[in-house]
Amino acid sequence: MTNNIIKRLLVPEVMAGVAIIIGCFYLMSLVSDMPRASALLPYIVLWSGITLSVAMILVEVKKSFENREREPFFVDKQRFAIGAILSCLYVPAVGFIGFYTSTLVFIPLVGWIFGYRNKRVMAIVTAAFMAGIYFIFSFVMGKELPAELLFN
Repeated sequence: MTNNIIKRLLVPEVMAGVAIIIGCFYLMSLVSDMPRASALLPYIVLWSGITLSVAMILVEVKKSFENREREPFFVDKQRFAIGAILSCLYVPAVGFIGFYTSTLVFIPLVGWIFGYRNKRVMAIVTAAFMAGIYFIFSFVMGKELPAELLFN
């Protein structure tokens, strides 16, 4: 009986949720050295990650006891691989060309690669996201991001 319960809980969603929670707590230990105002946004993001991960784990626990049919974890392995590769390219791009420039390029690029073709909506979403990030860093937190390739 116990072995069956453990087997039903060892699903990718639960393991990913546990890994995210562990990662968030580790990152919180790094954020604790930051000034209080600068640490506010990372704390909010990390606690959101923990909260959403706990919710995901609870949903999976509930599913496991209802004996419902499980959806496959990878609906499309190729799309997952493309997303993972793009994420791995985005991180160094932020370091090389800057956050705003790389984000300005990657948001519409990812949308286009995954088949979204409405250029107007992609432009609006990109502009709104960029404006929101600029507002949060510049006005709410009073911090400017380092100078970069396009936006000096």
